[in-house]
Amino acid sequence: MISKELVVKTKEVNELIIGAGLTGLIYGITLLEKKKNVAIVEGHIYPGGYATSFVRNKRKYRFDCSQHKITGLGKNANLRDVFERIDLWDKLDFKYFDELFSIHVKGQYYHIPGNIKGIKIYLNEQFPEEKESLDHFFHDINTIGYQNYMFVRMLLGEYQLNRNLLPETRQLQNLTVKQYFQSYFQNEHLIEVLSAISMYLGTHANEANAVYFLHYLYAAFCTKPGYVLGTAQSLSNFLLKEFKERGGYVSLKDTVHQIELNEEGEITQVNSRKHHFVTKTVTATCSPHNVMKMLPEFSEKEAFESKLQNLKFGWGHFCVYIITDLDPEELGFTKEEYILVSDKGDILTPEEKESDERYDKLSLSVTNYHKMDPECGRTIQLIVLDYKSDWFELEEQAYLSKKERIQERIIRRAYQYFPKLEGHILYKESSTPKTNKKYTNSPEGSAFGYKISPNDNMRFLSKSPVRGLKFVGTWASGAGYESAMCQGFMHAKLS
Repeated sequence: MISKELVVKTKEVNELIIGAGLTGLIYGITLLEKKKNVAIVEGHIYPGGYATSFVRNKRKYRFDCSQHKITGLGKNANLRDVFERIDLWDKLDFKYFDELFSIHVKGQYYHIPGNIKGIKIYLNEQFPEEKESLDHFFHDINTIGYQNYMFVRMLLGEYQLNRNLLPETRQLQNLTVKQYFQSYFQNEHLIEVLSAISMYLGTHANEANAVYFLHYLYAAFCTKPGYVLGTAQSLSNFLLKEFKERGGYVSLKDTVHQIELNEEGEITQVNSRKHHFVTKTVTATCSPHNVMKMLPEFSEKEAFESKLQNLKFGWGHFCVYIITDLDPEELGFTKEEYILVSDKGDILTPEEKESDERYDKLSLSVTNYHKMDPECGRTIQLIVLDYKSDWFELEEQAYLSKKERIQERIIRRAYQYFPKLEGHILYKESSTPKTNKKYTNSPEGSAFGYKISPNDNMRFLSKSPVRGLKFVGTWASGAGYESAMCQGFMHAKLS
């Protein structure tokens, strides 16, 4: 069989976007309002980044690749505002959560309602002795959390900064989420219930930045979270279709390997597997670490890379995908979303972190996709946050053996909470941080960008060392579907 040599096209564009994730797609759609000839290049065969799905067993089963909860869908919330401004809101179909999560802590389930009023009532009923501290906590959400949530609109000139909040905000920047809660509450169950939610930022409460967490809690508690029917891939496919219909150019399965500069340090061309893009402007939604590898040597490169080395990659995850032979609700999965907290509370010794024990002790997220959307099939997803560990170093057979071992360990852990599941698994598959890297090229398999820890400084990413290049998205601003899309919109409006 004679293989055909790939023909590399030369294409001149006003701006090139690297990455067809949610940030890149919203950025591109918004940018087309003011610029023509905009292109997106994406290494994967599908758009969406982590907002993708995949099929198995002759396309019989479909699995979502990432956590699916989308905040900001209520009236006056940021994401809904973005969708309305770029004429997408009426074209999307969301389903909303009556309950955000059922959190299991030390033998008891706590069912967190889907709105701030219900959450206040519920937590005060469950922990009446903490009423005064809970009042302070909700005040922090509605002031510090709200102000950080409004950061996008502040940069657009639509929100005025409340400087009276800055001293307290700076103090909280020095605290982890766990330290923040321990400074307010005495009840260990309450501390663990609220701390568990931090895994939605791709981190744990003993390392996450308290201020960013308050911003997320405002989004989760106050802005009507939901999800799009048909898995996250349906949202990504819809956004790609809109971008193309509005005149954008997309090249999938096309990896960028070089950004050329002239003697003045200006971008002249971007070379990918399929294209030579002639352009002076590049917006990168991928990891800045990866972008640095695309650039030649220049005077400011070493200094910028040294700052990058101070940032830590966020967690990836080990995910087990399960198809059951009965509806999950018949097997005890009566809720959409569970967070199962071990008695250890996500604080591990160095030895535990390096061993298989971490899969028993770190919080386990359980999603019943069948209850959310029966069209997804009898699908259950089990997730434990994970990191690169030795996943990238193992030979193939050792890797597959470890993957199988951890998969079974996590399933056995699920049996402890849902004993009816045993004997009813029709199909199972798993992914690791190495899988994450394979499909997204994310360094160390991080699924959430850089860690946002106390005192971490990511502000330098707002000014790239190359004229015409900017970093936009969760790598530069923090994890989350809403954050990704709002950042894309804001940067396109300000460009």
